[in-house]
Amino acid sequence: MLVTFFYLRQERFLLAYQEAISYLQQPNKEVFNQSMATSVGARLEMYRLGISAFLDNPILGIGAGARPYLLPEYGGGGLGGVLFHHRHFHSEYLQALVEGGVIWAVIFATAIAYFIKKMVIEKHANENLISMLSFALVACFMMAGTVSASLIYNQPVATFVVFSALLWATSRTNN
Repeated sequence: MLVTFFYLRQERFLLAYQEAISYLQQPNKEVFNQSMATSVGARLEMYRLGISAFLDNPILGIGAGARPYLLPEYGGGGLGGVLFHHRHFHSEYLQALVEGGVIWAVIFATAIAYFIKKMVIEKHANENLISMLSFALVACFMMAGTVSASLIYNQPVATFVVFSALLWATSRTNN
């Protein structure tokens, strides 16, 4: 399926690859350059800023409300804020690390594991199809969090809530 998707959207994958190579070839990431004005380049720059901020404050993070453009000490301010008026680092997990460090990341991971245990494994232990669908729903939401801030935007959250409700209603009628 992935091969088919790649074949159908080959030009998008190649463009993303070229943008990534262009960004990675820039010698000085602290100074704005055109490779940062691309979708992939901007994301890579936000990841670089986030990772730098996390590595400087690994235990407790830098606090809630961390934004890429609020980190001039890592080069974020040098971008003029034009590209980086985002409310996040385009990764739910990187955002958790930057804001709360390892301590918050452990709490976040524990909450996700508890949710999966209670809502997927225990609740639907005798219903294989619903259990698999529930896990797939959670997994898709978690995968979206690797390259976006899925908890900030309305559409992913609304989709997750609606499909969770449908799965819950289905499991209730089966009992």
